[in-house]
Amino acid sequence: MAMNYRPIKPAPLMDGSHRVDKSTRSAPKRPPATKTACWGCRKRKAKCDGQRPACANCIKSTRECVYDTKMNDSNTRALQLANQELREQLDASNLLLRQLASGAPEVRGPILDFLAGNKQPQEIIRALRIDHSLGLRPKPSERRQGSHTNL
Repeated sequence: MAMNYRPIKPAPLMDGSHRVDKSTRSAPKRPPATKTACWGCRKRKAKCDGQRPACANCIKSTRECVYDTKMNDSNTRALQLANQELREQLDASNLLLRQLASGAPEVRGPILDFLAGNKQPQEIIRALRIDHSLGLRPKPSERRQGSHTNL
């Protein structure tokens, strides 16, 4: 005993106009998402407009506006760059440790001198690769750029 009813139309509004079907309306335009929020907005969990050098919230509250990324980098890209930099530092540190453990004495001395001078591992590796007499092989990219010796 199925009865077929005709669809019911919505009642007119108080002013006599009719409601507009939601499917015929266009959605309001959203502003583009901010790639990175400043530290102040993150800490307060506030909406940051991402303007640089200072966002509207920091200007309004006279706070220093600090971003941890470059102008057009997203948080993901900034983390990828930081990760790459840390991997390079780790590789340089491991190479220095191998040179100290099993390298020739004429290589150990300069490495220890650099370390005593608070040089970063990557700086030490670059300096040792430039001084070919110490026996540390240049990277393949450095060999292509003009180093003709295969140490």
